[in-house]
Amino acid sequence: MTAKTAKARVRTARAAARSPSKRSANGNSNGKSTWPTLLIAGGVLGAAALVALSPAVWSRVGSVVFGTGARLARLSLAPALVGTILSRVGTTVEQGGRALRRVSEAQVH
Repeated sequence: MTAKTAKARVRTARAAARSPSKRSANGNSNGKSTWPTLLIAGGVLGAAALVALSPAVWSRVGSVVFGTGARLARLSLAPALVGTILSRVGTTVEQGGRALRRVSEAQVH
């Protein structure tokens, strides 16, 4: 690949990134306006579930959730799974995990 074609590909990619996506209804919307709506809807549904379900049902739900968590914690692979999940939290696929980023930064310096 020559430098000229590489520059053209970069220009095309940047232009595509700047243009509104086909999935968004509003070209200026970046999807952040839906979060307050989702939070409010989640709060309303959670409150409705608390009111509608009896304490016995919540007791069973809690035992299932925390019992499953306890079984997973006893697995020999649990530390590896937790480390993998925590290294990827808050990152995108393009950025890679935090651990990978730290390794690459250490190699540069």
